[in-house]
Amino acid sequence: MRRKLLIMSILAMLTAQVVSAQGGFEDLLRYSQKFYQGDARSVGVGNAMGAFGADPVSMSINPAGIGLYRHNEFTFGLGFENPSATTTYLGQDASDMKYNFNISNLSLVIASMNYDRNNNTPKDGWIAFNFGIGFNRTNSFQNHVTLEAQNNKNSIVDYFANQGNGYTTDNLNQFSYASIALANGIISNDGNTSYSSIEKAKPTIQRDQLYTSGSTNDIAFTFGGNYSNKVYVGASLMFPTIAYHYTRTFTETHINPNDTIQNVGVNETVNTTGIGITANFGIIFRASDYFRIGGAIQLPTIYSMSDDYSTTISSTVLTLSPSYASNSSPQGSFDYSIITPFRFTANAALIAGKNGFIGLDFEHVNYANAIINTAYDGQRDANNLTAQYLQAGNNIRLGGEYRYELFAFRAGLGLYSSPYSSKYADSAHATSDNGSVMIYSFGIGYHPGIFFMDFAYQVYNSTYVYAPYAPAAENNATVKETHSTGILTMGWRF
Repeated sequence: MRRKLLIMSILAMLTAQVVSAQGGFEDLLRYSQKFYQGDARSVGVGNAMGAFGADPVSMSINPAGIGLYRHNEFTFGLGFENPSATTTYLGQDASDMKYNFNISNLSLVIASMNYDRNNNTPKDGWIAFNFGIGFNRTNSFQNHVTLEAQNNKNSIVDYFANQGNGYTTDNLNQFSYASIALANGIISNDGNTSYSSIEKAKPTIQRDQLYTSGSTNDIAFTFGGNYSNKVYVGASLMFPTIAYHYTRTFTETHINPNDTIQNVGVNETVNTTGIGITANFGIIFRASDYFRIGGAIQLPTIYSMSDDYSTTISSTVLTLSPSYASNSSPQGSFDYSIITPFRFTANAALIAGKNGFIGLDFEHVNYANAIINTAYDGQRDANNLTAQYLQAGNNIRLGGEYRYELFAFRAGLGLYSSPYSSKYADSAHATSDNGSVMIYSFGIGYHPGIFFMDFAYQVYNSTYVYAPYAPAAENNATVKETHSTGILTMGWRF
C-alpha cells in the first residue's frame, strides 16, 4: 500500500504540468523523445546526418556512420540555451525566459584503416574498422513558464477539497494536496469522506511559475566497419542518462481584503535521475558516388529511475490564530524502472562531391509502447493511459551543407508529429496536433585542416495546453514555447 501511495503521489504532483497528465504518461513521453543538441555540424543540418555519416551524432542515430571515418578525431561542443515561453491564461498574456550553458558533445573516434603491402588501402574487403566513444545531448528540459490572471470562476482550494473526497481523514494520502490543505485549515471535513473549502470561490489573482532544468544524454560505445567503400555497418552500446528537475510556485491572492482566505501558496519540487541501457544497429549502402541510403534500429531503453519530491502549502486565513500556516508533505522518494520504445530510422543523402550534401532522415517511434516497469497497484492503469493517450510519432529531419573553400554553410529543418492520440485531445479539450514540434537551424563551419570549428543555431517551437489544476476545461492555458540554442564545436583530426 505504501508503495502505491508513493508512486501515485508523485504522478499526481506532475499532473499539473500538462492537461490530463494522468498516470505518468507525460513523464514516459518526456524520456522517450529526442531532439538532438550534440555537435554543431549535425545540428546545423537539422541532424539529418544518418546516411552521410562521419559525425559524432552517428553514434546515437545511425552507428554505421562511424565506418565512414578515415582519420582519428576528437570533438568538444559547448551549448548556450535561451528557452522562453509566452502564455495565455484566462485571457491574460505573460512571458518568461532563462539562460543556460552546457556541454553538448564530447567524442573520440579511432579510425583503424587496413593497408596492403604498398601502404595503400585496398579497394575490396574490409577497408576500415573504427571505434568511437561519445557523449551527445539528446534533449533539454530547460524552461521557465509563467502565467498570471484574475480568476473569478474557481479556486485551487476547491481542487484540494475534491482530491480528498472519498477518503476519511485517516486514509488521506500524506503526500496529497488534501492532506496538507486540511492541516492548514483551508478545507474542512464533514466527519466522513466529504471535504469542502472553508470559503466559496472569490476573485483572486493567480500566478503560476514552472521552472524545469536538466537533460537527457547518450553515452555511446560504437564499433563500425567499411566494406569495399560500398557497405558501412555499425553498432552502439549506449547508456542514456536522465536528469530532470522541476519546481513549481503557485500563488492565489484574494482581491477583497475582507475575504476569510487571504492567500494560498503551493511550492512543489521533483528531482528525477536515471540511467539506462540500449543498443543501436545501423547500415549504410553507397549506391553511387552521389547517393547513399541507410537505416537503423534502436532497441527499447531500460531505465533505472529515482525520484525525490515534496509539496508545501502555505496560507493566510483571517479566522485562524495564528492566521498564517505552512505545512509540508514528507520528503518522498521512489525507485522504479521504465522502458522507452523502439526507434526506427531510414536515411538518405545526395552527395555533391566535396561541394556538400543534402540529407533526409525519417524516424518512427511508437510512444504508446512506453511503460512503467515496476510492480505496484497502479501500474496497469498507468500503462493503459499511456497506450490510450499516446500514439506513434513520425519525425522528419531535412538539411544540407554547401562548401566553399575552407567554409561550410548549413541549414536544416525538423518536423515532429504530435505524440498525442485523439483520445488525449478529447480528454484535454485540446487540438489533436497539440505537442507537435518544429525545429529549424543553420550553421557555419571552418575546416582549414587538422583543427576545425563549427557553429550552429537551433530554434525549437512548440505549443501545448497547460492547466494549473482541475477542472481543466475551465483553467486551460495555452503555452507557446521557443527554445533557442547556440552550439560551438571544436575538433582535431590526428
